[in-house]
Amino acid sequence: MSCRRFRDMIEAYIMGEISPSERELFERHMENCDSCMRELQESGYVIERIRNMEDWVNIGKEVLAMSKKEIGKRAVKRKWVPGKLFPAMAACFCMTVAVLACSILAFPSFAASIAPRFPLVKSMVEAREENDQLKQQVEEIEKENEVLKLEIKKIKDVEIVQVNTSDTVSEEERYTIQALVIDFVRAQYRGDVEWIRNACTQEFAKHAEELVKDKKGEVVFTQITNVAKEGDLYLVFVRLNDTSSEDDADYQENFELVKENGKFLVSFVGLDA
Repeated sequence: MSCRRFRDMIEAYIMGEISPSERELFERHMENCDSCMRELQESGYVIERIRNMEDWVNIGKEVLAMSKKEIGKRAVKRKWVPGKLFPAMAACFCMTVAVLACSILAFPSFAASIAPRFPLVKSMVEAREENDQLKQQVEEIEKENEVLKLEIKKIKDVEIVQVNTSDTVSEEERYTIQALVIDFVRAQYRGDVEWIRNACTQEFAKHAEELVKDKKGEVVFTQITNVAKEGDLYLVFVRLNDTSSEDDADYQENFELVKENGKFLVSFVGLDA
């Protein structure tokens, strides 16, 4: 693992929240990495100071809870000046809360452990958790976008955007299947029932007439997926524009194909809006 990964584990190590195997790896790395060891020592020092501040806040609450009369008596006995006591306590309390608040970002796990005693800390911890969830969602979306890479492909005489969702078939099979799908859609639009029937499996050929598009405009191919293979099925989706309508309605056809005697045949076609 990299130094960054070990530094991310520092707080969990101090709080005792890592597994024995992780602890062993962590300690071995610290023995051989001076910069990470310094980071560990500094983090331990800060957390210890926060613990001490927590005690001071508790003491401050007890002092502030005393009656003015009781404080007056103590002031006479110990020669304290009450007028100076409260501003000093307030300043100390505010400084402590400020340091605690700033430390939340660096040590969220530790902050969470003391949150029930400090409403401000609890609110900031909750805000951080929400931020972490949003960050995770953004990272997941970025990963999905990285997987769904787009590129322009020329299939027969059509230039079309290909969405790369899978890499489970050869380039030759991909082209053959995508070309078949394009020819199939064109046959749907020209009403060529016989061509559609010959391109389907024997079972699915029974639905050939139902697959004809009752359209008079031309079809525009806007997007196609590369071919995924699941068991014996080959899957490819194609998005289309229908120019027969004024608004150029966009829709998608989902194709399932099988290979019989060395030939690809359409076994199912589904429609998505």
